[in-house]
Amino acid sequence: MKPSLGLAVVAPLAVRDQDLLVAFEEMIEVLPRMKKQEGLARWMLDRPVYPVVIYNTRYGGLYEGCEWAAFNLDVVPEDAYGDDETCSRFWGDPPMVIGKGSTPNEAHQDLVVKIKGTR
Repeated sequence: MKPSLGLAVVAPLAVRDQDLLVAFEEMIEVLPRMKKQEGLARWMLDRPVYPVVIYNTRYGGLYEGCEWAAFNLDVVPEDAYGDDETCSRFWGDPPMVIGKGSTPNEAHQDLVVKIKGTR
């Protein structure tokens, strides 16, 4: 007996419906975790950047590209104010996010923007 057109159409739909149901159940299970992560991300954006150390650059911008630098650390990394070669290497490819500015406030604001991606 030849299958009816209705059976040929219904079978794939039943499979799709089952897949949608499974996907929906997974989504319902995942949503609370996503909301928790979203809340954490919002909290991270709202919290102040801390600790921060801001210092007047040793070479006045020759290697650093700024007069003031802000680090999301407790201390300024030694290589940031080392000898010419060390300082040049450090600032040429910094190993961390660094805020830069012509004033301490500008350096701090630049650091916050770079870390949080907002103004």
